Amino acid sequence: MRSKTILILIIFSSFFFIYQKSGKDEISKRKGELEKLRKEIVEYEKKLGEAEKREKSTIDIIDRYDRKGILLNQLINKISDEVEYQESAAKTIEQELRLAELKLEYLKNDYAKYIISEYKRGKTRDLELIFSSNSLNQMYIRLEYLKRFTENRIRELKNIEAQKDTIDMKALALKERIEEKKLLLDDKKNEESNLKKLISRKKNALTLIKKDQQVLKKEIERRNRAAKDVERTISRLIEEEIKRREAEAAKKDKRETAKEKSPKSGFFLRKGKLIWPVQSGKVVNHFGNQVHPTLKTVTLNYGVDIAVPEGTSVRSVADGEVSVVYFVAGYGNVVIISHYDGFRTVYAHLSQILVKEGSIVREGQVIAKSGEALSGEILHFQIWRNRDQQDPEVWLSSK
Repeated sequence: MRSKTILILIIFSSFFFIYQKSGKDEISKRKGELEKLRKEIVEYEKKLGEAEKREKSTIDIIDRYDRKGILLNQLINKISDEVEYQESAAKTIEQELRLAELKLEYLKNDYAKYIISEYKRGKTRDLELIFSSNSLNQMYIRLEYLKRFTENRIRELKNIEAQKDTIDMKALALKERIEEKKLLLDDKKNEESNLKKLISRKKNALTLIKKDQQVLKKEIERRNRAAKDVERTISRLIEEEIKRREAEAAKKDKRETAKEKSPKSGFFLRKGKLIWPVQSGKVVNHFGNQVHPTLKTVTLNYGVDIAVPEGTSVRSVADGEVSVVYFVAGYGNVVIISHYDGFRTVYAHLSQILVKEGSIVREGQVIAKSGEALSGEILHFQIWRNRDQQDPEVWLSSK
């Protein structure tokens, strides 16, 4: 049992030094990513300030606000990830600290037993052991044994001191992780404040240009281009999925592949039962051809526009994976989620984005906050089945 305990402690000590090095490398890497993103935001803010001086309030300025919003969202999400990382690191160090303290306790108890034993038997017993030897060879062996026994105890004493240093080092590392987490939380709060200010700047700019009919005409053209951009993005995602499935099919059993391709599962069976992307709100622009109330122009709406107050929570209508988070002129900040059976949902005109590309989301999970467009405070929502646009109101549950 004693040898097993020592082995566990030795393995732990080795693991700690490996972990400590890799942990420092990971922390350095993550800090570098944060700093890179912060520099990008600072540079973009300079460009935005210069543009504001030249152009004051134009659609291009609105675009710049949205683009910076994407960067701020990325920074906030990355800071959130870093907070989680620091929490996890702190928990790991706490466990290591407890194990280190157990090791120290074991060493101290073991050494205490030796001291008590030495006190009870006294030094005269060692001399008796030497002089009672039957031969010089036996005397030599006993002397060597006592020498090694003493050296071993000295080593154990040094181990105790070293273990105390290890505990001090771990305690310091834990304190650093806790302080780093606190700084990150303050940093996140500051960046969230910056994002709110940016949203306010955008809102003021929108107020100034909403009544300009030339701007409205330009915005309609931009929305049409945005719809085509989303369509191209959907096509790209489909191509990528086809290639991925082909690669997976080559590795999997044919029966498994056939099962995966079943056309009536998951999203398909939710037709008419999907939750709405917002809990409340009124559809102000329906799917299909729409006549502009002022300009009387006809445009094709690929989805629906739902009027909701800016900052309303936007939910994923079904389980899926975030495929794209990006900016599209005319749609603002956009999130595209891939679901089952080749279905995808698109959420546009977002003021805040709470997920990142690659995130797995569940039905009802809040993925963003709604924003404002030239047409008002709305959420633009689309449903695609492969390359075909779907009428969202056919798929969403009746209110």
